[in-house]
This record gives sequence, C-alpha cells and structure tokens, in this order.
Amino acid sequence: MSVDIGPNGRDVVSLGTKATATVSAFGFKYPMKVSLMIEGTPYYDSEKKAIFVRSLSLLDSTIDAGGYRGNIAPVSGEMMMLVNGYLASNPVYALDTSNDVIGLLSSVPLSLDVEQGQLVLRPKR
Repeated sequence: MSVDIGPNGRDVVSLGTKATATVSAFGFKYPMKVSLMIEGTPYYDSEKKAIFVRSLSLLDSTIDAGGYRGNIAPVSGEMMMLVNGYLASNPVYALDTSNDVIGLLSSVPLSLDVEQGQLVLRPKR
C-alpha cells in the first residue's frame, strides 16, 4: 500500500494498493490482480480520540482477471459507498490514551492539519 499525505498542498490523503487474489467461479480458479487509488479527507474525532477518513473518491481502478483487463468503474459507485460506510465508523488511527503524554494531549481540544507528508494534531487556538 502506498500513502501520500497532502499531495500538491491539498488537505487529502491518497491511498494506493495492489492486491492479488484467487477467484473461484464455475468450478475454475482464476488469479486476479486489482489496483486501486483512492483519496479522502482525514478528520479527528475528539470524542473517539481517533482519526477517520471521509469523502473518499476513486481515482483509479484496474482489474486483471481471467484474460479481462479493464477498469471497474461500472461497480465503483457501490464499492465506494461500502468503503465510505466502513470508514465512517472505523478509524484509520486511534490515539493510545493509555500513554500518559497522549492521554494529556487528547484531553484538550485538538485540530488536525494536513501538511506535506504528515498529519499534525495541534491544540485548537
């Protein structure tokens, strides 16, 4: 998986992945390669003390399976709805509040800033 935080000075995170799987259909097994590039906006939920990604969009999707190579755009709307739904309730990172320093930091209101190559939590001003 590749991660690009704040590409081109934008407040987004881009995630890219390449995966290989085996699909069984009609008694045959087919190797399948999937390549995805998605982008979303990170935000910090102060109640859950966690970082979530919302407003995902699909930038690129390629599938190579059983002699078919192409874009999975026809099913991308449904797929992105599922992924957005999952990420709405599952954080990509949760602060370890058992650490005294993190626990103290998370007790004050925090803002999340996207900078080139990093996410920064700062006390709100």
